Amino acid sequence: MRFYHCIKFEENWLYSPENKQNKTELLYYLNGSVTVRIGGVDYTVRGGEMIVIPPNVSHEERSDTGINVIAILCDFDRSCDVLTEGTIVRFPEHMRPLFNMLLKEYEHSVVISEAAESIFELIIHFAQYIIRSRDVNPYVSRMLKFIRGNYTDPNLTLKDSFSFIPMAPDYLRRLFSAETGQTPHEYLENMRLGRSRQLLSATNDMISEVAYKVGYSDPIYFARRFKAKYGVSPSEYRKKERFAEENDNG
Repeated sequence: MRFYHCIKFEENWLYSPENKQNKTELLYYLNGSVTVRIGGVDYTVRGGEMIVIPPNVSHEERSDTGINVIAILCDFDRSCDVLTEGTIVRFPEHMRPLFNMLLKEYEHSVVISEAAESIFELIIHFAQYIIRSRDVNPYVSRMLKFIRGNYTDPNLTLKDSFSFIPMAPDYLRRLFSAETGQTPHEYLENMRLGRSRQLLSATNDMISEVAYKVGYSDPIYFARRFKAKYGVSPSEYRKKERFAEENDNG
């Protein structure tokens, strides 16, 4: 887990055109209400809430009220498993000053200070605690647990995740989408592709091996879905990550 950059946008803007970063982006909104479109999926985020946008994922923002936002660029490790694409975290009032503290510390340091890193780690710690503690519908919780535990199985179908819950599948899909902001299919694919990014960055596994490890039986289909999501092929993504890492290490 690593912190790179923090900036505040105060223009009360109504529209931010499609863009993407090569790091994980955390957008914390200070006021208003905004629709964030990530990879074609719309999420509603309000003042006091933070949304997670993975690296190399196109997103845009629209607001009817005008908003101010603090943007944080960082890298996640495996300990941040609950902070997936489109995750929205609502911070209690007493925790919200942490974002301005991080911004102030970052702006007043020539290099990233230990204090800034500590504040960033505190924000991530609280975000994960809030997510793990919030009251999720028990049926949705069971589906999430099932998908997280079985996403590497290439034979997994969404029927499997519904089969052990005594409710109509269509109703469960709506319930799941309302709780997570994603359909079960989107959640499964985002989990697989997100994990594949970690493997591409951290291992020398062949692309086909990465595909198999995250639940794709067809490496060609995996590569096609990866490029549709991130705009680059798995091999191009790996090259970019390795190049960025070499530059960071100087």
